[in-house]
Amino acid sequence: MKKFQKFVSLLSAAALLAMLPGSNTLTASAAEPTTFCVSYDEGDDAWYYQRDTSEYNPNIEVKEAFQLKDVIKDGDIVVVVGISDDTGLDLDLSNVRLSNLTIAQAATVVVRTKGVDECYVTTDSVAAITGDVSRAYVYNEGSVTFNSNVSYLEIIGTNDVHANIYVHGTVSHVKAVDEASIVCYEYYDFAKGKLEISDGSVQTDEAYYSKTPSASSTQNTAPATQDSQSSAPAPGNTSGAYDSVPKTGEAFPAYLVLIAIAAVCLAGRSVCKRA
Repeated sequence: MKKFQKFVSLLSAAALLAMLPGSNTLTASAAEPTTFCVSYDEGDDAWYYQRDTSEYNPNIEVKEAFQLKDVIKDGDIVVVVGISDDTGLDLDLSNVRLSNLTIAQAATVVVRTKGVDECYVTTDSVAAITGDVSRAYVYNEGSVTFNSNVSYLEIIGTNDVHANIYVHGTVSHVKAVDEASIVCYEYYDFAKGKLEISDGSVQTDEAYYSKTPSASSTQNTAPATQDSQSSAPAPGNTSGAYDSVPKTGEAFPAYLVLIAIAAVCLAGRSVCKRA
């Protein structure tokens, strides 16, 4: 009986401790995304990266772009700016999945990743991107080759669309809109390696895509055009366009379980005493 009473006392103490402020919260922390700017230096004829900025900052230390692979982590943001006629950028980030990749008026740029949540290619950019992309936005005369699958692709033009796009993987949903958010066309379920858009016009044979959505093509698509454009960086302006990832998890009410256990044990104690 003494052992049973001790056991009940310990459970009661645990229940009281669990009810203390802050003791019942389990916090799941996630590291803040870091923004890296990769820019072309005409004087050095070389590409460099800077940390904690989305545009070139003369007051921040620069390091050679190939070293970015050693410090970047999953969920980080990369903005590439600058045009080079002679020295293209080959950026190997195949060890991470990016939350945001923006090619901001940059050429010629090759980026290899483990995947990208949101990708923006602005006007005058020329790029090739490897890694599955959840949502891609290509502006005006942007030219890009996606070497992997794309879930949602939106082409955004001023007055009309003029982008040049080729996708080696599959594409679930394609939408083209002008600056007034008027839909120029919207297609679904492009077969692997078949999506080709030249000067804004789809060149793919109709046998390889659908004009009506399927259940799979509408999954994980972007919000309405107005919303997606409002969250995208404007062409040529990428500063201040990013939000941080969620940092905390919800509290689990463990004290309720402990109190219930303690109540059962106390009731058992009373029964044993009467016996």
